[in-house]
Amino acid sequence: MTCTETSLNAAGSGKVSVHYCDMTLLEDFEDESFDLVWSGQSIEHVDTQAGARMCREAFRVLKPGGSFCLDTPNRGITEIHTRDVGGGFIHPEHQHEYYADELRSLLLDTGFDIELERGVCEMPHTSATGMFHYDDFVLGNVITSDPADAYILYFQCRKKALSVGSSADGERR
Repeated sequence: MTCTETSLNAAGSGKVSVHYCDMTLLEDFEDESFDLVWSGQSIEHVDTQAGARMCREAFRVLKPGGSFCLDTPNRGITEIHTRDVGGGFIHPEHQHEYYADELRSLLLDTGFDIELERGVCEMPHTSATGMFHYDDFVLGNVITSDPADAYILYFQCRKKALSVGSSADGERR
């Protein structure tokens, strides 16, 4: 696997290493070796099988208590946006755009606890009417608590921390 790594010194946080690579194939990284995995606008660029593998790999490499955060276009809105031009995805390289419930289920099925769900760029008129309204980009809230009503889905998840006296396989010791 080819990865690009950048190291930063984050004020008050110590060293931060950023690895930019194919998130569906993280075999070069040890189990439970990361505190945070971030997927910014990327899961939509792979098919659903690879998207599920990406979530499993993120779960595997996260330390107990670690966070997985991701954002992606909301298919509930993009299907309205593209309806009048053939109904495809909003970008020609997208292989799958997720509905909020679909992505939520994938994350829960992978084993994550979802700590926060938000929508970025609320689309209130589009959601209410089922017709795309460009004025929503200006009139809607920047962040909304209902991701299904926004152009972008955002999920912040956590891998459960091991409880005292438990092993990685969940058995009491």
